[in-house]
Amino acid sequence: MAQPPIPVKQRGAYAHVITVRREFVATLRCRLMTEREIHAEMSNPSSQYYVINPRSKDNKPYSLATIHNDLVYLREQAIERAQEEFEAYQAMQLAEIREARKAYGWAKNDWKAIAKFLELEMRLLGTMDAGSLTFNQFNQQNNLFMTEEGEPKTVRDMTDEELRLIASQALPDVVEGELVNPTPKSPPHSDEEGTL
Repeated sequence: MAQPPIPVKQRGAYAHVITVRREFVATLRCRLMTEREIHAEMSNPSSQYYVINPRSKDNKPYSLATIHNDLVYLREQAIERAQEEFEAYQAMQLAEIREARKAYGWAKNDWKAIAKFLELEMRLLGTMDAGSLTFNQFNQQNNLFMTEEGEPKTVRDMTDEELRLIASQALPDVVEGELVNPTPKSPPHSDEEGTL
C-alpha cells in the first residue's frame, strides 16, 4: 500500500528527518556494519541512532528496504563526489604542469624541461597511448643520438640542439619555425640599394 503524500507544510521537516537518517546510515556503514546490522541498530530504542519513521502509524522504525535504498543513494553520491574531486584535482595538476612548462621550459628555453612537462601532461590526460612515443623512445627507435658506450641517449643526456632535432622529427606538425629554433632572429637589414 502506497504512503499518502506528505503535506507541503511538513515536507521541510520530513526532508530533515531523511537527512539525519542517511547521516546515521553513513556513520554506521563506516563502522563496517552490514545492512541488517544497521537496521537492527537504528531499530533499537536504546541506541543513539534510533529513528522513528514519521510516516508509520505505529511509530515504527524504518524498514530494511529503506536502509538498503539509503545505502544505494549514499554509494551513488560518494561515487559522484569522488569523480568530481578527481576531475578537479586533475584539472589543478594540469594547470600546474602547464604553468611549470611555461615558467621553467619556455621562459628559460630549457628543452629538457619542455619535453618532460609535455610527457607529464600527455600521461595525465591519457593521450600517450601505445602508439605514442616519448622523446626517449623516439631516439631509441631511430638511434639518433648515442652515448659514448653506444646506448641511445635519454632526454637527460641530450643537448638542447639534439632535443630540437628530435622535436622537429617526432612532432613535425607541432614543431615549426620559431619552435624548432627559438633563438630570436635579428631584424632584417637592408643592403646598399635599400632593398630587403
